[in-house]
Amino acid sequence: MFQDQLLVSTNDSRLRLFSMDDFSQVMKYKGLVNYSMQISASFSESGEFIISGSENGSVYIWNTTIPNSTGFSLLGGGGAKKDKNKSYESFESTKASLPIVTEALFVPTKSVKHCFNSSGVLAGGTSYDTQYDLSASMVVASDYDGSIRVYLKKATFDEMVEVNRKEDVKEEFAEPANMNQFGSSNGGGANPGMFGSVGGGFDPTMTTDF
Repeated sequence: MFQDQLLVSTNDSRLRLFSMDDFSQVMKYKGLVNYSMQISASFSESGEFIISGSENGSVYIWNTTIPNSTGFSLLGGGGAKKDKNKSYESFESTKASLPIVTEALFVPTKSVKHCFNSSGVLAGGTSYDTQYDLSASMVVASDYDGSIRVYLKKATFDEMVEVNRKEDVKEEFAEPANMNQFGSSNGGGANPGMFGSVGGGFDPTMTTDF
């Protein structure tokens, strides 16, 4: 799907996107901290978002293109624009002695749907008609201490429950014991509310430790 674009992470705390047509740099992404570890970045299944771990204990997420710009297409085609994307969203994922998020990945849409189906919270239906990008609604992150955490975008969960008319379940899960409060970082060019196709940001999130 992304054969026409190459995403590169480097130890100067930057990600760079190159066109495979002429090997020119299409976009540069800033925000994460990465000076020594080999931390890779990846796309969401939809191609709309990029995610990466960081050496400061946080997960970072960018829009692949700059919102409201002419931008470019991951699937190839004209209109490629060289630019810098300094707008990101981040949330803390670890407080280990060495606070390094070694890997962060979006969970594929098929797996997200499987989680919803097997959880039983959608017993009233199986509609996935949501304004949010399911392929960017669940994140798996690992840290330097070997812990793996799974994060679910709460706004997506709330809407899925609403769409499937499970208000009783929504109330039951309103404040689970393991719900952590995450929000957009407001420093260093962060863009609150950027993550998600329609507003909201990476709202208070349900998380599970392994």
